[in-house]
Amino acid sequence: IKNYIDVFRGTGFGIGSIDISACGIIRLSEKCSMLNGSSYAVCIADDTGISRFIFENGKYCYGGRDSIFVQRGTEEFSAGTARSVEALIQVSGKDISNVLMSGVTDSEAEQIRLTLSESGIRAATFPMQKEIEFVDDADISDHLAVIAALV
Repeated sequence: IKNYIDVFRGTGFGIGSIDISACGIIRLSEKCSMLNGSSYAVCIADDTGISRFIFENGKYCYGGRDSIFVQRGTEEFSAGTARSVEALIQVSGKDISNVLMSGVTDSEAEQIRLTLSESGIRAATFPMQKEIEFVDDADISDHLAVIAALV
């Protein structure tokens, strides 16, 4: 990413953040062998919102983004995130019972997991993949957007 920062700096622009794009998440999901052919939803939280994606038989079919209007770490945040994912699944009309989460704290993930389980939906944090290797003890959610954009 340093090359991108240098290019923009040379033109007088600065990069404050990198937004998660559906194309990046699609490419990342295609690279993860354990997801090949699966039907699932991906939910990614960042400082400005919740991005949600639906994959059916390993292919992207629907996505959306909601803004965050409540404080992170609260029950309202976790309940709102779970509702957002449930709504996307309903609107998509797909039979999705698994959700992969990223960008949430352990306590947020647990609250989201409990809320989704009431609807028969299993939720887990995005798993580490053999195709993605870190040199430190980083959590994949710390780097998911950047990884997806660069894959």
